[in-house]
Amino acid sequence: MSGNLKLFKTITAILMVSFLVACGPNEPETNPNTNPSTPATLAVASVSLDNNSIELEQGDTETLTATVEPSVATDKTVTWSTSDASVATVNDGTVTAVGEGSATITATAGNKSATCTVTVTPNRELLVKTALMKFYNAMDGDNWITDNYNHRQKWDLETPLNKWSWVEWDKATGNLKLDFHEWENGEIIGLKGELPDCFDELPWLTYFAISKEPGITGVLPPSFNKLKNLKELRIYLSSMTGLPDIFSGIPLEKV
Repeated sequence: MSGNLKLFKTITAILMVSFLVACGPNEPETNPNTNPSTPATLAVASVSLDNNSIELEQGDTETLTATVEPSVATDKTVTWSTSDASVATVNDGTVTAVGEGSATITATAGNKSATCTVTVTPNRELLVKTALMKFYNAMDGDNWITDNYNHRQKWDLETPLNKWSWVEWDKATGNLKLDFHEWENGEIIGLKGELPDCFDELPWLTYFAISKEPGITGVLPPSFNKLKNLKELRIYLSSMTGLPDIFSGIPLEKV
């Protein structure tokens, strides 16, 4: 009897072990739509620009740099826009000043953005050239004698101002000098007529000199009184009349 019981227990134990091995541990259910290798999306937290405001002259450009945080954001693509394309345009961060006024440049990444205010002022060089062309035309500029050896240039709006003959222009400071003097061989330039009344359009003029130009007649025009930055005024051997000894507090050198 005891032998049969022992055999029964042995057979029962073997069957239980076999059952457990056959069933194995419970496997977790899997979602066929889930890819465990795909990382979670990391959103943009902030966008900043290296300048919050800039001032440009018409025609000038400046490049803005956008910084997106965190640096490991999933999509750091920056899009650029302008509030007024007639004032300033933007292409991949490069701002171009178009017309006088103010515009806001916006850099956007994700749902974050940063802005820069762009103030556009008139092109100072173009203003100077436009006023000087009035002087050029009034003084028979097309017939001025130029010196090809010294690369003397006639004036026109297309040529950079620093290449104009008898003109010194410092774009950084705006200082303007006009120095009309005869050639080394004594030959005159050939200015003729009365000085035009356009000097109020040249507030940057600091130096004005005319030497040996008998074709210049008339008097100093009233707009000379508005040249607040004029430091030196020299007029030699012209046919002008009524020249004062002192003009607006500046000694007038004359012969």
